[in-house]
Amino acid sequence: MLPYILILIDTVPIFFMPKIAYFIYLFCVTAIVFAVNKLMLKSVLLMVFICWGFLSCICIAARYVPDSGVMSAGLENVTALEGTAEGDSYRLKGGSYLCRIRMDKLVCGNAEIYLDKDVTVIYRGEKLYWGERARLDRVRISDDRTAFFASRCKVVGNCGRFFYIRKQAVEIFIDKIDCVFGQGSFLAEALFVGNRDDLPLELKDMFRRAGLSHVLALSGMHLGIISLFVFFLIRRVAGQTVSLVTVNCVNVIYLLLAGISPSLLRSVIMFFLISLAKITGCRMNLMKILFFAFSVSLMAFPEYFFSLSFQLSFLALAGIILLTSNISVPFERFLPAGIASGIACSIAAVIGTGAVSLHTFGIIYPGGIVSSVIVSPAVTIYMCGGLAVMMIPISILHYFLPFVQSVFNGFYWLILKIVAVFSYIPGITAEGDIPFWVFLFFQLIIVWLIYFPCCMTRIFKRFR
Repeated sequence: MLPYILILIDTVPIFFMPKIAYFIYLFCVTAIVFAVNKLMLKSVLLMVFICWGFLSCICIAARYVPDSGVMSAGLENVTALEGTAEGDSYRLKGGSYLCRIRMDKLVCGNAEIYLDKDVTVIYRGEKLYWGERARLDRVRISDDRTAFFASRCKVVGNCGRFFYIRKQAVEIFIDKIDCVFGQGSFLAEALFVGNRDDLPLELKDMFRRAGLSHVLALSGMHLGIISLFVFFLIRRVAGQTVSLVTVNCVNVIYLLLAGISPSLLRSVIMFFLISLAKITGCRMNLMKILFFAFSVSLMAFPEYFFSLSFQLSFLALAGIILLTSNISVPFERFLPAGIASGIACSIAAVIGTGAVSLHTFGIIYPGGIVSSVIVSPAVTIYMCGGLAVMMIPISILHYFLPFVQSVFNGFYWLILKIVAVFSYIPGITAEGDIPFWVFLFFQLIIVWLIYFPCCMTRIFKRFR
């Protein structure tokens, strides 16, 4: 674990101290660890991690620019703004859209102010897609000066051909989903492309209370389903190597199509490294791959460090990698191996994200431990079946469409019934204003109690 702790110790402080102080800190820590390794540990692997951690932290420090999110004074008379959408907008409860926009021009009365800043905009109008340029009129700034409200939005262009093609591809894909899935198309849109605009609030809340919010948020599960579908589709024809290369190309296309999110980016990087290990015949260490994806993600997008989805994604997978094998042992005595492993993965993910979830939301839903084991296979069949059907030309599919829609409506009904049952299981709440370090302390104790016996067993075996 020493190399992973080293990267965390090197990376984390950049987000809490000035750059000059951070560079001094980074050089001191790296020099100390380098000296200790040379004098005592003499590990080649640790030397690799020292070099990688040092270079990645330099890149993160060079790219990271703190942004308070608060706009400067003097913008009370702003009337319009122009900028580029940094991701697809999503619909809020009242029908308005929320989008993160890279603003480049403000209109204040008769004056135009040119500046480069990321802002959050809540507006009325049409949906904005990643890379589209928009002009928002009738603008006012929020009371806390962290967002803008606009009554009208007009698309005035896009940043390039790629963004235009992507928008067309997303719209075509959504139209095909609506055609195939029928009644449950809004759930399918959330599962395939992360579009939750038409998803009822009651359904979102039901998934949340059932501990299944991760099912609606694009993550490694969704990428894994699509990757396995493509892999097994062409493996017998092209072989393992060609299949893995093809799958990685599909993953990159899917990442761009669905939008670059922390959990999807992490999944694409990890799948690429696992595929590379499979092709070259190297041994895999999932924890090393996870921390490599962690540092690469922060090198590309340093602001991800403050993203809740980024934190939960890595913490959940770290918990699964570290704890699943130990947790599954008692369950394997009276349950099939697959079910025992699924329950162990769910428990490990809850433990891994427990401190952050309790501190942020004040509640965790233990029903998700069992509901994930039941819903995940149903969602896998639902998505794989949809992918298979969507590959059929619409001219042929037209003859079987009523039957296909009835089948998917049945799966949709089944998933909702399962989610509804588990949504009645009460959550575990944290009452009062409890500091984060308290949650973290107890989480580390639980992790240690589960992981420590495994470590001691390995040590005793080596001495024998």
